[in-house]
Amino acid sequence: SEYSGLPEQLKNNVSSAIINAGDGWHEHPSQALLDVKTIIDHHGTLEGKIVTMVGDIMHSRVFGSVARIIKKLGGTLRVACPLTFVPENVEKVFDIEIFTNVEKALLGADVVYSLRVQEERGSGGFIPSLREYSKTFGITKERLELADKNAILMHPGPVIRDIDIHSALVTLDSKARVLDQVENGMAIRGTLQWLLADRFDGKVKPYKAI
Repeated sequence: SEYSGLPEQLKNNVSSAIINAGDGWHEHPSQALLDVKTIIDHHGTLEGKIVTMVGDIMHSRVFGSVARIIKKLGGTLRVACPLTFVPENVEKVFDIEIFTNVEKALLGADVVYSLRVQEERGSGGFIPSLREYSKTFGITKERLELADKNAILMHPGPVIRDIDIHSALVTLDSKARVLDQVENGMAIRGTLQWLLADRFDGKVKPYKAI
């Protein structure tokens, strides 16, 4: 993306504190923080937990941040997606395992994390059709039951219902934590703004960029 890397450019050209609120295809740090809170609220820890991400990691800024924080906190990351959505060397960079069979990727997972197909970034050209993608990788009740019995279902939004996830699972299933993510997002992002506003006085910059 031509806009990726903008927070880093701003950091070198402005004196105010900066929050990375989503950087092209690169990063989405606040999303990763709220996702970790959501997981820990349910499981108590990420240590030893299996997180299976399903979807378009090629064009997802969420993937980069979530993958890094999962590894840092001791979790294991699996990815299920078409090979056309797999960036070069991503397995080595993030120490992940790629699956083209979503059922195998979901077996025993503690967290099922769906990512949407980002058509506005050209994702549609990487798959035959959304209908075909949904048949192969969409999260259904039957597929969700392959995960651990205490697993949770997450999505950073916006959800493409009946493509990413079967519509009834998004908020009604007991495993769904999409609304918790929204709530935790308000708390996490509000806290980040408070920290920077409270500590930044124009001279001392304890947090240059988040």
